[in-house]
Amino acid sequence: MASRLNLEREAAAVRSRIDAERLSGRESVELSHRIEASLSGERQGWRVAFAASGVLCVIALWLVVALRPPQRNEQDCMREHAGFIDIDPACRGPVSIERGGDVILAHAGAHLEESAQGMRVRHGKVSFVVQKRERGATMRVLVSHGAIEVVGTRFTVTQEDQGGKVKLEEGSIKFHWLGGDESTVVPGEELEWPPRPKPTPVTLDDIPLDAPVEVVAPPKPQAPAKAPRPTPPKPPEAPKEEKPEEQAAEADEPSGPMLMEDVLKKMSTLRSQHRYREAVELLRAQSDRGDFSGLQQARLSFEIGLLLQDRMDDKAGACAQWKQHARRYPDDASHADRVQEYIRACEEAP
Repeated sequence: MASRLNLEREAAAVRSRIDAERLSGRESVELSHRIEASLSGERQGWRVAFAASGVLCVIALWLVVALRPPQRNEQDCMREHAGFIDIDPACRGPVSIERGGDVILAHAGAHLEESAQGMRVRHGKVSFVVQKRERGATMRVLVSHGAIEVVGTRFTVTQEDQGGKVKLEEGSIKFHWLGGDESTVVPGEELEWPPRPKPTPVTLDDIPLDAPVEVVAPPKPQAPAKAPRPTPPKPPEAPKEEKPEEQAAEADEPSGPMLMEDVLKKMSTLRSQHRYREAVELLRAQSDRGDFSGLQQARLSFEIGLLLQDRMDDKAGACAQWKQHARRYPDDASHADRVQEYIRACEEAP
């Protein structure tokens, strides 16, 4: 910038000398050429500087793009070999695996094994979306302490080194423990393994011989109470006619209103004890409560249909329940597809 100002001052001085006729014509021409050459060189230097800056910006942008680590797709994240499936811990998001219409979402770091017995989750978090099976057909998911029997549902298995858990989101599953016991899981519940140890009862052999003994004196005899005077019997009251549904509802009616979670837990207990009819009566008594939302009432209605269809084998009652559910809860998006499927099966049945 300073050199350009010096050139401009020199040019002004030359012009003033030319005007004062202090230079000859030849000298003035030579000086004019020198000034023009210097000015053009200065302009050329600025052009080169701008061009170099642009080249540097392009090189920097190319380096940013070239050095960015490439994102790995699902095929790169999953490695299958000899029946084993390993998911790279560095991958982001779950990897989708399809098996005969079922969808398995294996999260980063998960290890699975496929065999004739079923899909074994050896480590990590894995979600399952299992299509509805025909009656008698099931899918088995094996874990460290047992097996999960699936008919058609959505659930998530988390297997760690010393134990794990399964969380049921929809449908119904049975957990078969290695010892032979069986547990039923309802939607919204979690089942953990290994099972918590039961408290050991204390016996006489567990009490040390030198333990202090407390002597309790026998109670003093009391005088016999006087017999009350007999009262004349009241005339029998006419029996009040009640519907069977109302009698069952009053028999199971608790002292206070039950929460939705309490209703589902009591239903699960009755179902595990094979008391299916009592479970249906409980759900029917609670499904028309005004303090339950429409979605909660629809959930109870859906559970009634499953009990009638899968547990009690009452096809006529189940079909009537599915049709009533479709009429009363047309906005139940959570179970609409399965309800329509059950209704079509009812219509196609002989």
